[in-house]
Amino acid sequence: MVEVLKEIIKDSEGISADIALLQNYGYATYLCTRLPRTFPVPSTQLTLIVSFPAMKHSALQWIRRKPTTPPSDDSDSTDPPSSPDDAKSGKKAQWALDTFTLALDLADQALAVAEVTNFVAPAAALLRKIIESHKELKSANEKRGVLAAYIADLTGDICATVLRMQETHHSHQIGRLKQDLEKYSALLIGRVSEFMKTYDDQGKIGRFAARKQQSEEMYEFTRELNSFGARFANNRLVDLYINQGTNTGVLQEVSENVTREKLEKWLGSPPDMKQMQHDTEQLRTEGTGQWFFQDEKFIEWENNAGMLWIEGPSGAGKSVLSSTVIQKLFADRSLFTDETKTPPVVVFFYFNFRNNDAQNVEIMLRRIVLQLSAASPQPYKILNDQYKASNGQKLPSFQNLVEILKRLLQDLGRTYIILDALDECDAAGFNQLVNLVAMLRLWTATPLHLLLTSQTRPVFTRGFEGSPRINLEFELQQADIKLFITSELDTNFDLAAWKSQEKKVVDGIARKSNGMFRLASCLLHALASCLYGEPEELEETLKNLPNDLITIYDRFMEAIPQKFISHVEAALRWILFSANSISLAQLADAISFDFTPGEYTYRPSRRGGNESAILKWLGGLVVAHQTWASNETMVTLAHASVQEYLGSNHFKNKFSSDLLDSVSHAFIFRTCISYLLYFGHHPPPDDSDYKDKVKYPLLQYAARRWYHHLLYSHDWEVLLPVALQILEEGSQPFHAVCLYEVAEWELDLPPLHYCIKAGYIECVRCLVGNGVNLKRDTGSGSSLCLASYGGNAETVHLVDNGADVNLVAGTHGSALAAASYWGRVEIVHLLLENGANVNLTGGIFGSALAAASYGDNVEIVRLLLKKGADVNLVCGKYGSALGAAACAGILAIVRILLDNGADVNLVGGKYGSALGAASYGNEAETVVIRTAVP
Repeated sequence: MVEVLKEIIKDSEGISADIALLQNYGYATYLCTRLPRTFPVPSTQLTLIVSFPAMKHSALQWIRRKPTTPPSDDSDSTDPPSSPDDAKSGKKAQWALDTFTLALDLADQALAVAEVTNFVAPAAALLRKIIESHKELKSANEKRGVLAAYIADLTGDICATVLRMQETHHSHQIGRLKQDLEKYSALLIGRVSEFMKTYDDQGKIGRFAARKQQSEEMYEFTRELNSFGARFANNRLVDLYINQGTNTGVLQEVSENVTREKLEKWLGSPPDMKQMQHDTEQLRTEGTGQWFFQDEKFIEWENNAGMLWIEGPSGAGKSVLSSTVIQKLFADRSLFTDETKTPPVVVFFYFNFRNNDAQNVEIMLRRIVLQLSAASPQPYKILNDQYKASNGQKLPSFQNLVEILKRLLQDLGRTYIILDALDECDAAGFNQLVNLVAMLRLWTATPLHLLLTSQTRPVFTRGFEGSPRINLEFELQQADIKLFITSELDTNFDLAAWKSQEKKVVDGIARKSNGMFRLASCLLHALASCLYGEPEELEETLKNLPNDLITIYDRFMEAIPQKFISHVEAALRWILFSANSISLAQLADAISFDFTPGEYTYRPSRRGGNESAILKWLGGLVVAHQTWASNETMVTLAHASVQEYLGSNHFKNKFSSDLLDSVSHAFIFRTCISYLLYFGHHPPPDDSDYKDKVKYPLLQYAARRWYHHLLYSHDWEVLLPVALQILEEGSQPFHAVCLYEVAEWELDLPPLHYCIKAGYIECVRCLVGNGVNLKRDTGSGSSLCLASYGGNAETVHLVDNGADVNLVAGTHGSALAAASYWGRVEIVHLLLENGANVNLTGGIFGSALAAASYGDNVEIVRLLLKKGADVNLVCGKYGSALGAAACAGILAIVRILLDNGADVNLVGGKYGSALGAASYGNEAETVVIRTAVP
């Protein structure tokens, strides 16, 4: 940010800026005591100390105590809310209450610190009121809940800092917080407190009438609170460095953690391999796998760079063996240090049929690169350079990732990469995977040890020809399988009757299993259903048990009563093709239907016994497991071989059941729509009931995922009119959908605007074709504004057919400004070609040029200037495009605007001038201090 100030001051023909004007703004608070009273650029030298992304809690994350945050409402998510804004997206009320309570606890502790009592006491009182109101509302989704979350976070940050300074014997430094605390008190206790009081006193009708004004106030408050939080965190970091002798190693660790989080977010949310390793380790029976470590091929691979391929049939225990190898490599790292005394690097990826992301070759490569980056001599540098090249706006291509991988391997010493279950990769990626492996084998200059496991597939046999291979045959596995069976007899209560005949059971099941752990497990499951455990029964049972997986799976299906088959098929479709993992409660709700041909009628009264029935019907084919985060019981297929079986022609012909993906997606779509339409005739008494997962376990999924299944249906064009039944403005089904998809103050969005925001282009096409009003304005802007914001050119084309391209509406002001702020280059071109006024004023930024400048979109800034944008147009919160760029700290755009004639002394906007905006908006990513100048 100081660099931005210098650039502006430099352009002011040498005029020195009075630093006193800056004392109320972030960095100046700490720079002003070290800079001369005037700020002539030639005599000032600034030195970079440490670079951090501007993010919530930044430097304070490592000292902050918080309750564990819950997952989002998606049942398979384990990610905590990324910001207080997430409070409006359906997070559990209890999580919010815990956050408020902890913040109040910290505030109560901080009250004992004399230097901050006057500032903390009003905040503590406000938090108590928030908690009381929150309990009454019983929802974290109210508009006030968003503000409350910000207040709790900021109060917690400040009080935790005060308490930490006491704990580390730096109480004498607490007085340095005074200036920040004064701002905090004025903003928080003054204006925000008054807003919340007004909001609480209005009641629902009053809030609805004032919703547009309140939305604008909310936007302003949350931005100011967030801005203050970032300044406070950055100022604390500078203060810690200058005055508390912070260990540079700690700063480096914080920097690496922040960079890692940034890169992980950039690369998406790939499956958690650490959790996968942990879960797979738990499947291993003690003592198994030791034979593998004595195999000459493994010993050669472990000691010398090269490739080893483990091949075996489905269910042979390849993944468990992979996890055992990974365990051993981590345990043996100290034994294999190279001449630099650096231990080897171990990275891994499990392909997994249960998770779509874990079936993608490119996602695998991202995950491997991320793991290697953490271990490189300069952690994350190579990958972070790639991030910076596109400012995080563009994902690395597959070729980019390959090049990064090669550079990382060249920088590292001995490296082990384990890729498990290649056959569970999406079949469309088999050739890409084989080609990648071939490339890795050619990189002989890198000390790479590559271990692969898979079933036999022709593409792998051809691709890995000539490489060392270990086949998991019956003779190799027999001893381990006997250990597994013995362990099950010792620990599985359902097999207790057979303990007295252990040797016969172990020998018989091991012989039937043909070296497959999965088959042994299924045979034990079948054995558990026998009644008496008598020798004659055992002999007869073992004789009749099949010796292949297909036949044992047939037995499981044949045991299901015919009258329940339609519901079992429904459950299997959901397990196979739901967009995310499905809970047992959701599954029970999803099959509580009358599935009479042509009818999908929801019968909630049938849900009661479905949970136990599902596990009984599908025993041996599915498994249920508890999630640590949400304490839900999730249901998945028991093994990849079950998925192969259900998709086989054998299953289709034997049971006259077609579980093809396109047919199943159509089935799930119709189920979701029928579920939502149920609320048209049976609306809950209160909106909070819609969020009750006990009452309506499937509602959230149906509201959020119906369109996903529509697109994947074989006859989606025929089904589209069915979807329009839930897109009727004012209807309860549409209201239920909006409750899960939009913020509370946007619940009055018309269906067209909702579909544009959600990206449901086929529904947009249908609504536009039906003659919906394209010029309608809501608090969120016009349909064209929303389409431009979303960046879908096809959607813009649709709504541009009759929409006013220069309609002033919404937060951004116009469609062009919305596209400019969000960096939608293609949309900006399209709007300009269709007559968009480049100097139209309106919205928070005032103009398209100011929006592009604040959004750090250099290409669009240049384009707008080329098309005649007025660089000195006075408008918007920041006064001008230069003010917007300066406030955001975008040095490159500041220079472009100055080069194109921007007037640094132009007066306008909330902060008066570009210099005032720059001084205020110090959420920069670079923390700087002044060094002495001789």
